[in-house]
Amino acid sequence: MAEVVAKLELALSLQKKVDPSAAKVDADYESGGQMVHFDGGFELSLIELLTASAKILNEKPYCRTYVAYLSDGSQVVVKRILTQLSQNNFATAVSALGKIRHMNVLDVKAYYWGRGETLCVFKFMINGSVASLLQSSRNKRGSIIPFEWTQRINIIIGITRGLFYLHTQEKIIHGDLKLSMILLDEEYNPVIANVGLSQLLPATRQRVRKNCAPEFSGLVNATTEVDIYSLGIIMLQLLCRESAKRRKRSVDLPTWVRSVPKENWSAKVFDVKLIQETSFNGNSLIKIMELALHCVEYDPKARPTASDVLRAMEQIEV
Repeated sequence: MAEVVAKLELALSLQKKVDPSAAKVDADYESGGQMVHFDGGFELSLIELLTASAKILNEKPYCRTYVAYLSDGSQVVVKRILTQLSQNNFATAVSALGKIRHMNVLDVKAYYWGRGETLCVFKFMINGSVASLLQSSRNKRGSIIPFEWTQRINIIIGITRGLFYLHTQEKIIHGDLKLSMILLDEEYNPVIANVGLSQLLPATRQRVRKNCAPEFSGLVNATTEVDIYSLGIIMLQLLCRESAKRRKRSVDLPTWVRSVPKENWSAKVFDVKLIQETSFNGNSLIKIMELALHCVEYDPKARPTASDVLRAMEQIEV
């Protein structure tokens, strides 16, 4: 996963506090490296992290993501930042992220800064992402799983609660919210990943993705309205599923949904599996679709806030 630091056997563990959120500092004097753990019952030694076998999940110009396999059989996700960062800037940014605590937000468990290595460590989510759940009926353990109406509603509500927390309590904008960034814990509760990652990247980096808000030009200029637009796209994807795959690729999802008369949504837009469910509530489904379309309004000022969406979702009978 990472370059093995010379003479790792000389790495020493220092039990000291570096800030109120940090629980432990592990230092390697040979590499000038330092690993900091945050409170939360998670312990991982510097030697174990740097010598663990690993599998690359994805690789981008600014970040490489691994699954690291630890000696006790457990797994963690490691993000290696590929841009040059000073130790002070990196530690300041990640320490702030390490204080985040919300059931619908993936928090940083530890970080390492050393010669040639800049790493963030997260809990491994065994049930993968919502994107993979939409593409397959089996989880990572091979078990067949249903993707029911109530489960999709719980995912939408959980994401919205996470966004509400980030926007109001932490004043953080995600800026890159999409299905692959929504992970699922052991109980299939949604957890927003990659929170605050933009703070660790150069301000000149511009990464515009498909289905993003029309005013979005890069993470530097991201706003809460951009996150709400992304939330709306996710809601549409969860409601449409298979029918979305059959639409013309030249037309974006919101435009395609709006082109279909509301009375034809059940036949042409909604996922056929939702319609077939005995617990299906057509009136509620239409209300959620209308809410999703409200989130993807072209004018950012016309979009609801996370609080508005959460309030509306909690009032809908499912």
